[in-house]
Amino acid sequence: MASIVVCAEPDSWQQASRFAEKVLGNAELKSFEDLRRRAPVQPLLVFLTNTDYHRLRSLLRTLKPASPDVVIYYANRLAPEEAAQLGKLVGETRPKHTNVVFEAKAAAATVLGHSRSSRPGNGNVSSANRTRQLREHFGLTQTELAHALGVSRAAFSRRPMGGLRLQRIWQR
Repeated sequence: MASIVVCAEPDSWQQASRFAEKVLGNAELKSFEDLRRRAPVQPLLVFLTNTDYHRLRSLLRTLKPASPDVVIYYANRLAPEEAAQLGKLVGETRPKHTNVVFEAKAAAATVLGHSRSSRPGNGNVSSANRTRQLREHFGLTQTELAHALGVSRAAFSRRPMGGLRLQRIWQR
C-alpha cells in the first residue's frame, strides 16, 4: 500500500499523476468520490488546479477531524483573493491537521513529513535525521527547506541533534 494518497479533479489527473510519480514516488492516486466513500488513514495530498472548491469542501467535511493529515497543494498561480477564499474554506471546515501550500517543494516536504512522522516505529529517528533525509531527497539546502516550512534558517543551524521537533513545524 502507498504511504501517501494523492487526490485530484478529473481534469488535472494527468498533471497530479506526473507530480506524484516525480516527487512522491510511491503515491496512490484517487478521486474525490473514492475518498468520500472510503477515507484514507495515511497522509493525503489534494492536488488543485482551479478555484471550484465544491468537491474539496465536501471531502474536508467527510474526513474525521484528526485523521489523516491533509496537504492541499494549489499547483497553478492563484490571485490573493482566491488564496484567501481557499484559506477561509479550510478554516471553516477543517482547520487542524490541514496545510495549504502553493509550491511543489513545500507540498512534497509537508506531505512527506506527515508520512514519515506517522509511520510505526518512527520514534527512533531523530528530527535532525528526518530533516537531513528530506533535504537530501529533494536536493535542498537548509535555507530552502526552512523557507518551504515557514521557519527561519537559524531554526536549523542552532538546534542540537534531536532538538526542535520537525513534526511540530509541519503541523502549523
